[in-house]
Amino acid sequence: MRSNRGFTLIETLITTGILVTGLVAVASLFSWSAATNLMNQQRTASTSLVADKMEQFKAAGLTDAMWTAGGSLNAASPSTGYWDYVTIASDGTITSDTTSTTAPYLRIWAVSGTSPRTVTIIVYAQRAGLTRTRTEMIRATTMASGTF
Repeated sequence: MRSNRGFTLIETLITTGILVTGLVAVASLFSWSAATNLMNQQRTASTSLVADKMEQFKAAGLTDAMWTAGGSLNAASPSTGYWDYVTIASDGTITSDTTSTTAPYLRIWAVSGTSPRTVTIIVYAQRAGLTRTRTEMIRATTMASGTF
């Protein structure tokens, strides 16, 4: 009589295949989770940057030079004076610069109309790599008028 102890080679291969398939699924889940986490961080930061710029417009009077009509919403060639590169420090401090092309965010805006005036702000997340790409994260438009 022969005793049946252990596993056959076929059983071991099938079990290994199932285990590998499960591990690949879990690994892809971690990759997807990390990418989603980064996107959510960028969206949160972009929302903060739009709110910051809106507050700047709100604090400036309608006669302020900031409200001068102009600007372009084309990220490839933004109008002078209507864009900035932005970095957010770990303490939440926002640093705006028009020369630091390595900043993680590009914020552009356009002002139009006379009464009411309309301002549209777009924040792009910049991704480093062989070619620098921009992804529009958020766009907001508001209107302001000196009279009601």
